[in-house]
Amino acid sequence: MRGLGYLLAQDGFDVSGVDERWDEVLPDNIDNIRPVPINDALLRLHDWDEIIYSDAVPEANALRTKALKLGIQTASYHVALGRWSKGKRVIAIAGTHGKSSTTAFLAHVCEVASLDPSVLLGAGMLSWGGRHARYGRSDLFIVEADEYRNHFLELSPEMMIVTSLGFDHPDFFENKEAVEASFRAFIRVMSADGTVVLPESLIPALQDAGEGVTYLTVSKEDVQLSELSVPIPGEHMQFNATLALRVAEKLGVSYLDGQAALQTFGGLSRRFEEIGTWRSTPIISDYGHHPEEILATLKAARRRFTAARLGVILEVHTVARLEAFFSEFVKSLQGIDGLLLYPIFVPKGRERQAAQEAQNTFFMALQRSGIPTELIVKHQDLRKALDSFADDYDEILAFSAGDLDMHLRKLLA
Repeated sequence: MRGLGYLLAQDGFDVSGVDERWDEVLPDNIDNIRPVPINDALLRLHDWDEIIYSDAVPEANALRTKALKLGIQTASYHVALGRWSKGKRVIAIAGTHGKSSTTAFLAHVCEVASLDPSVLLGAGMLSWGGRHARYGRSDLFIVEADEYRNHFLELSPEMMIVTSLGFDHPDFFENKEAVEASFRAFIRVMSADGTVVLPESLIPALQDAGEGVTYLTVSKEDVQLSELSVPIPGEHMQFNATLALRVAEKLGVSYLDGQAALQTFGGLSRRFEEIGTWRSTPIISDYGHHPEEILATLKAARRRFTAARLGVILEVHTVARLEAFFSEFVKSLQGIDGLLLYPIFVPKGRERQAAQEAQNTFFMALQRSGIPTELIVKHQDLRKALDSFADDYDEILAFSAGDLDMHLRKLLA
């Protein structure tokens, strides 16, 4: 939402932002978006021509409800994004894992190559001051495309990357086959002469999804032979960067120039990002919230910190995801030296009791599996838990797609 607001502001629109927790998550006047408290917004609805809302805002939200009664136009984020992208050369980066990093790699390479793209992604680019978007003067638009609820079908890309194809979002997709069907539908909305860049392993699921579409594949052997150096550690990041470079080549950037550009990549918020130290122990924040992502990041951490004692803080993202991948979560954490289990993230006011019960069940399963685990019952206990936890480890890796990252940064500040 912040990224889209920034792009609209750069287009000359007067943009305001409403968030129930704005003071916790954003400073004043970021990205040319004025913060407006929810109560003020309800009184000032006539000041706006349109309300754009995120998936996190329910239909019963007071602002949406009042806007509907007053006849003020409303649009969901993905509809507004699809509208903004019309007339542009859209390069979409999709996949159940790795979208943000791959989008960031491609954006940086194209920026260095003076292609001057507009960009929108789901993580903050540190070289852009943490902004989620870049406004370019060319017609090239590089965008992270979200499969959740088939949102990416609002886009019309001429080229796309599919980074991965696993089962996720169990609150929407019934199974992996449903995810694959969604991605095939996305390929079919491409222009007739479009190009799909993807891992070789995904060809059986996606080949021939779109008539006239060209498929360019990347294999593990391609990545190993390239010996590509990437600022964010991990084989999965090397793979994502290789996918990005294949698209950059199609846009006229040589592979060698792309490799050189990646050496100046400044990092990505919440992607293996060191955010400070606690009692002299470095803390790294990572957005991993699916067992496959957690496993890949832990593997990268073990390679980087070979002799270190590695502690993990985990905030499971939603009860539905934990229930769908319970055993996978337990397996992904095998081999770590210790774990702080943070309260499960839930949408405000929903699933509180279910989350507490699920957290207790998960805690007991982790202990039975031999993982040394401590339980944090509420976020206010984080400081006290960190005091004792940090002394036992050389590195702490915090997995958070919810509130944990924000609370850690507050403590570290």
